[in-house]
Amino acid sequence: MCLRIAENYEFRLVPQYLVGYRMTSVNMSSDVMQMLRSCEIVLAEFREKYPSFASDFDAHLFDMIRWLAIRALIEGQFFAASELLRRLFATEPGVAICGLPNMLEEYCKARLVPRWLKMFVRRMRNDKGEFRPLYSEMGW
Repeated sequence: MCLRIAENYEFRLVPQYLVGYRMTSVNMSSDVMQMLRSCEIVLAEFREKYPSFASDFDAHLFDMIRWLAIRALIEGQFFAASELLRRLFATEPGVAICGLPNMLEEYCKARLVPRWLKMFVRRMRNDKGEFRPLYSEMGW
């Protein structure tokens, strides 16, 4: 959708998170392999229209695979995670290896840190002491 908007309208970048993404185990994006197929279909369409942006599309696909791999690991979809990690290493082995510590950190934060501790840290970071919405601020 964003690519279609960008095709027809002028837009500006706002360098901050404006939207939250609520992740649950039952929403449509939980099927990480379907999400990847959808991304590849959209990128293939725009790759034909705008071949000069091929490197940007490749970078986005790499970031998408990385994000989906982390998501699959967190949700216990180990077969999907292994396939996504295989694709990461096949595409950009050096970048994938360098990104492993960050992926491990994301996994550990999501799976090993108790929910009450995450909430406590979130509230401590908020200088007004107000409740913050639960969403993941992952960079693409």
